[in-house]
Amino acid sequence: MILLFATGEGQRFRPDRRQALSEPYPEPTSAITVWVGGRPAEVLFAAQAPGAVGILQISARIPTIVDAGAVPIALSIGSAISQEGVTVFVR
Repeated sequence: MILLFATGEGQRFRPDRRQALSEPYPEPTSAITVWVGGRPAEVLFAAQAPGAVGILQISARIPTIVDAGAVPIALSIGSAISQEGVTVFVR
């Protein structure tokens, strides 16, 4: 599993800001996809990071068919895609 943090994901469900630090945490309204080594990863959690307003936390399961070593990782939220050149080390 991998844990990612991001900002700028746009509008979230649960517009009541007074409850932003409690469960259920606000979730982005746009679809979230994570790729590891060019393969889609299963997104297990994608919502506001507990206790951190304005930060999105994403938990994803690394695909079992990914090669070991430094592999590229990418995140998309709606039509926005993360920068290129980011890698994660898989063993």
